[in-house]
Amino acid sequence: MTKKKIQKPKFTTKFIREQLEKQDFKCYLSGLPMEAWNCEAEHLVPLGEKHKGKHDPENIVFVRRELKSLKRECSIEEIVAICKAIVKIHG
Repeated sequence: MTKKKIQKPKFTTKFIREQLEKQDFKCYLSGLPMEAWNCEAEHLVPLGEKHKGKHDPENIVFVRRELKSLKRECSIEEIVAICKAIVKIHG
């Protein structure tokens, strides 16, 4: 009987703290300040067939909760295009 090797978790508290410090506790997308209640982890390169991102620590950024859905589905380039369209109409 072989024992399964127990993998060390990749997303540790230390990793989260270090990533937030790298981001100066600001949202990756907007640069707005983040607090514990509005901070969400998201993939820099989205997962899935369209963008082919990976679920690795190197692919994790933190964004404000209200921007999570946008980051989950779109690349940075797509988000910038959406923002430009919003500014054009409302800016």
